[in-house]
Amino acid sequence: MSKHRFTTAIMAGFVLSACAPNVYELIPDEVTSRNVAPPGAAPGTCWGRDATPAVIETVTEQVILEKKALPVYQTETSQEIVTPREDTWFETPCDDVMTPEFTATLQRALKARGHYQGAVNGRMDGRTQAAIRAYQKPQGLDSGMLSLAAARQMGLMQVDLEEAGIDIPDVAVAELDGTEVHVSPILASEPVAETAAAAAARLAEEREAERLAAIERDKQAQEEAAKRAALRAEEETRAAEAAKRAQAEAAELARIAEAKAAEEARQAAERDAQEAVEREKNKRAKELAQALEEEKERTGGTVFEPLPISSESY
Repeated sequence: MSKHRFTTAIMAGFVLSACAPNVYELIPDEVTSRNVAPPGAAPGTCWGRDATPAVIETVTEQVILEKKALPVYQTETSQEIVTPREDTWFETPCDDVMTPEFTATLQRALKARGHYQGAVNGRMDGRTQAAIRAYQKPQGLDSGMLSLAAARQMGLMQVDLEEAGIDIPDVAVAELDGTEVHVSPILASEPVAETAAAAAARLAEEREAERLAAIERDKQAQEEAAKRAALRAEEETRAAEAAKRAQAEAAELARIAEAKAAEEARQAAERDAQEAVEREKNKRAKELAQALEEEKERTGGTVFEPLPISSESY
């Protein structure tokens, strides 16, 4: 039996079901949890998990069923997992750290670095998670959950001074080789340190972010004012056009009413004239009849019939 293979590599969030062919199970692109940790994790630490989707290869084969002068082929399709799904664990700040105050500081830090454009509201919303992902992705972690390493890079998270080989007391301000070290107010009960240079840089970034945000707010306010002015002008134009149309319609109605009144007056005058003519004709006819009666009486009943009276006689 000969076979012709056609393969297609598919990057997908699916795995082949073992129960039926051509059925896939959706693999989420990211699984996060603070209650599950990898084997060997230190007690009291919190972890997230980043899932890399499996690579599935679809294999299409042309199988010869009968070897004749004109072979008969049958197409068979199967799926093979080329690269299995892989989970990457990373340490994260725990829930007691992720307070609204901490989240607000995180938002300001992300805004200063150009990743966050929303309001500093202390809520871990979708826009904040997207900014976290944008900050972490260039470092190899495509996740919207904040890693402990990223928090430390932004100067937001605690530093273990003993692991760093620094032997200083747990105080708010200390001297370390002439450099001022401050305990972060976010985790005042934990040994958190931030150098004066880092604090100054962070403050400068925050001020710059606030300045840019103020410029953006002014720009938006100007755009809104321009839109409102344009709407007002458009409404005034429409009102003027409507008034002009109403005036023209009123003038046309007045003209039509005047023409109608004039026509009615003309028709009334014609009727009056006709009625006057009829009255005059009736009056003359009565006078003529009376004159004939008087002539009959005077002549004893012998009278000549008068010629027909036409309208010209009047």
